[in-house]
Amino acid sequence: MWLAIGRLELRRGNVAQALSAFDSAFLIRPSYIPVNVSRGDALRRLGNADEARRAFKGYYTDELEMLEWAWQYLETPHPTTVHVGDGLDFGYVHGMHAAEQQLGRRARWTRGRAEVKLQGSAAGGRVLLTLAAPRPDGQPVAAKLCVVNTCRQVNVGASWRTFEMIVPGADAYRLVISAPTFQPQAHDPRSADSRELGVLVEEVTLSSFATAQQDEPWLVQLLERRMAGQ
Repeated sequence: MWLAIGRLELRRGNVAQALSAFDSAFLIRPSYIPVNVSRGDALRRLGNADEARRAFKGYYTDELEMLEWAWQYLETPHPTTVHVGDGLDFGYVHGMHAAEQQLGRRARWTRGRAEVKLQGSAAGGRVLLTLAAPRPDGQPVAAKLCVVNTCRQVNVGASWRTFEMIVPGADAYRLVISAPTFQPQAHDPRSADSRELGVLVEEVTLSSFATAQQDEPWLVQLLERRMAGQ
């Protein structure tokens, strides 16, 4: 009952009242994934980042199950920037492993095909992705990035690098990251890591042309020429 009340209050825009209902639901079912994810989302909307992270950790719940439920069922506004693996990315990322520290930053490995939700822009814009692929053989990984039927092939190396995509206007963006995987255990029998790992994702950001038109009109002209192939 409390979970349903909280969802109704969210749809009405009453985030504080929704959180109160989710808190009541948590007291009854503290390990129920929908309750933990919903509490985390309400706290995130209210700007309580630390409390939201604690809620998204769950209570004797699996992080990947939390991540999957949030992606499928959480109705939450899409952001312009997703800091992948920072504990606040639930509902925005899919097809990724649990967050971990890699190359000095919090990030997530993809599982071959991953997705990220971003806020839309009627004017279009730039999507910036910070990726890395530290493989045992040291070779770069060929990855494919797609947004709104716009795709780009990139070579992702062992260190962090930011890639750029120019995207047309859309109500919302869903970025797809595809990359071949490797299994650490197959390269080192002593490793206990049997996961299939693609590339590391650290941050995804949308820079809207509408904002740039006001602040940096020269940049918009440059990007428009690039989109036109000039």
